[in-house]
Amino acid sequence: MALQVHESCGHPTELDRVLGTEISYAGGSFMTIDKLGKLQYGSPVVNIVQDATIPYALGSFGYDDEGVKACRTDVIREGLFVGYLTSRETAPLVKAAPNGTMRADGWNNIPLIRMTNINLEPGSWDYDALVEDTKDGILMVSNKSWSIDDKRLNFQFGVEAAWQIKDGKLGTMYKNPLYTGNHSRILEFM
Repeated sequence: MALQVHESCGHPTELDRVLGTEISYAGGSFMTIDKLGKLQYGSPVVNIVQDATIPYALGSFGYDDEGVKACRTDVIREGLFVGYLTSRETAPLVKAAPNGTMRADGWNNIPLIRMTNINLEPGSWDYDALVEDTKDGILMVSNKSWSIDDKRLNFQFGVEAAWQIKDGKLGTMYKNPLYTGNHSRILEFM
């Protein structure tokens, strides 16, 4: 799940991708400016933040390479797309403040907007309650392969194992399943 959130929810919100200024380097994004505040990206329980202030996390730091203090920013709030990762230059284009995500990987490289720690916030349910409440679903574990297009819209993820969930109970186990998503069908299990 962490890799899916990273690739499908973090990278598409990097505003320089959206604007096409790094398209030849890292690709673009389907989360265009006209979708800000309008795109329903998940159910009302889905909240995703970028947060460079988490102690000891890999994407944490004090200030980005433009001197903007690290912060926490809502990206998806109650399922709605509400924010981009921005720089001093791009933030005014979406009437936002820069949120400390402009970084370079060395002193001699141009900084780009890069996601920090991107997190799907936990809800109030525990694992057992989630399984028990699922009428018909699939539980997947142990990511092993992935592929995603340069706009971060179409994807395919493979895992080592999955279990069918039927009426709140784990059932048939599947070996090496994969799931795909694209603009016409999301989360098709194969």
